[in-house]
Amino acid sequence: MKRITITEQTPDLNQAFKLAEEEPVVLLAPNGKQYVLAPVDEFEQEVEALRLSAAFHQFLDQRSSKNRSRRRLSELADETNKEIAEEEAKE
Repeated sequence: MKRITITEQTPDLNQAFKLAEEEPVVLLAPNGKQYVLAPVDEFEQEVEALRLSAAFHQFLDQRSSKNRSRRRLSELADETNKEIAEEEAKE
């Protein structure tokens, strides 16, 4: 992935577009924000843009932090074995 730091001078957009055809380009703005320049119809590049997205990561963090009941794998194995034993007893 190429990185272009934008300073007082504006970079040549045509050159940035040519670079983006080869791989995603991260534009580093003077205020510290980062932007990705990539064709939107390419799945891998869209994934890369999401990987760099702070908002998307915040969404994932909020989603995964919800109170979900979690069980140990050994508990699931015990339940599965119990269910199999019960089914076998019915036959």
